[in-house]
Amino acid sequence: MGLSSSNQHCITQDKEGFIWIGTGDGLNRFNGYSFKVYRRNPDDPASLKSNIINCLYTDSKGILWVGTFQGGLSRYDKEKDNFYTYTANINDTTALLDNDIATITEDELHRIWVGTTSFGLHLFNS
Repeated sequence: MGLSSSNQHCITQDKEGFIWIGTGDGLNRFNGYSFKVYRRNPDDPASLKSNIINCLYTDSKGILWVGTFQGGLSRYDKEKDNFYTYTANINDTTALLDNDIATITEDELHRIWVGTTSFGLHLFNS
């Protein structure tokens, strides 16, 4: 099995050597031999919330962050092989302000910064 889509948006490599490719139809993990595809499953709260992957980032702790189109920010749990997703909440000023994540990065203090398409840059606090 190959990539889930010919429309790739982003790529990163984690500390274990896996290549992660974000596409318009899911997140693809390549181990050097084959692909595993992660997609939204409405019946599974630990799945991605969107199949459109806008950006990927592997932080200094080795955590993979997944920014999606209208599905928020997801953190990959490699022990459980699933995701925890942070979504926007207009009633919580400490939450994400937008579910359309455009970029993710980390500063020298190891803080995660999230750029959204409509509400700018956000210092993320998990």
